[in-house]
Amino acid sequence: MNGCVISACNYLAAVKTQHALDKNFWAKILLVRYNNHPAGHAYCVWETDGTVYGYDRNAGSFQIPVYTQDARAIAIVLAQELGKVLNENLSVDRAEFVESNQAQVYKF
Repeated sequence: MNGCVISACNYLAAVKTQHALDKNFWAKILLVRYNNHPAGHAYCVWETDGTVYGYDRNAGSFQIPVYTQDARAIAIVLAQELGKVLNENLSVDRAEFVESNQAQVYKF
C-alpha cells in the first residue's frame, strides 16, 4: 500500500470514531486515477450534518462545495485541491468508493 492509502484509512478511522453517534453520517475511502498521471490517489470522504468533506494528506481536509455522494463529482473537486498543492492540472479518469470492511487485500 502506498502512503496516501494508509493516510486515508487512518483518517477514516478517526472520523468514524469522532462521528459514531451522528445520524446520517457516512465515511468512505475514495480511490482516484488521473488522466496522464502515473499514480492514483486515495482520499477519505465523509458526510455529517448534510455537508460532505474530503481529506487528502497533501491538502488537508476541506468542505466539498456542492452536496453530492457521486464518487466522480467528489473526485473532481478533490483533484482541483490536490492540483493546487502539486502545481499541476489533474483530470479524473476513474473514481470509486471502497468500503474498508469489504476490501480484499492481496499479498505480493
